[in-house]
Amino acid sequence: KTTTLTLIGALTVAGNIAMASSSTFSMANTAVLTLGGNFSGGKLSFPSSSTAKIIMNGTAAQYFPQTTTLSGNVGYLDIQNSYYGAIGNRGVQLLNQVGGTTHVTINYLYVEPNCIFNANATLVEGTGYHATIGANAIYISKSTFNFHDNDVIDPSATLEFTATNQVINLVKPNATNTNIPPNVIFTGTNITVNAGTSPDNATIFKVLGNFGVLNTTTAVTFDSKFTEIDIGDNFIGNGAMYSGSLPINITGSWLNTANY
Repeated sequence: KTTTLTLIGALTVAGNIAMASSSTFSMANTAVLTLGGNFSGGKLSFPSSSTAKIIMNGTAAQYFPQTTTLSGNVGYLDIQNSYYGAIGNRGVQLLNQVGGTTHVTINYLYVEPNCIFNANATLVEGTGYHATIGANAIYISKSTFNFHDNDVIDPSATLEFTATNQVINLVKPNATNTNIPPNVIFTGTNITVNAGTSPDNATIFKVLGNFGVLNTTTAVTFDSKFTEIDIGDNFIGNGAMYSGSLPINITGSWLNTANY
């Protein structure tokens, strides 16, 4: 028997939501679901132009959507989980959905202050996508990361790029500097940093805080449109980075133990 539960208002579930394989949890545009655990089984359905909101506020690692099939775009994904463990066990980990397309489409992402979003899957930008990343928050990226003019990224946040063949697409800094990387850590391999397209391409790869190159990074390719690399604080780590002929300005200390 096929069963559908449609959420119209607000619902808080402190634990997990487990569904039978033939069941659907449907989110209306007005729905707000606060979840302390994980989804499993069945289908989680969103409207085509979704404004429905899911708040992940667990006190241990959470996994979204775990074994549940997604339908439609997640409207708002609000990360309020600050659990800190090993890199694969932190905050909320985004997983490729099961059954159908192997990605998760999100219209708006909010990583609250001190919280952790581990995008261990392919995040596809939905309608009007942009992100807010709060103070001391951590965003771990394993797919293409695009900066946008309307992103709001706190200067104390950290972006950690961990993927093999990681691509980072910048845009020209705006007046409030919200789309310049805050603290940046490279742990992936074959990282490409693009300056964007004219007339909005960035000319400087500017990091507001610390810039770390750790462990497995074997190559970093910088767009030819860049003229220099500016690091607002320290250059740290134990991994090699190759900047070609770009000059590097370091406001803080050089603390990198690898060959450069």
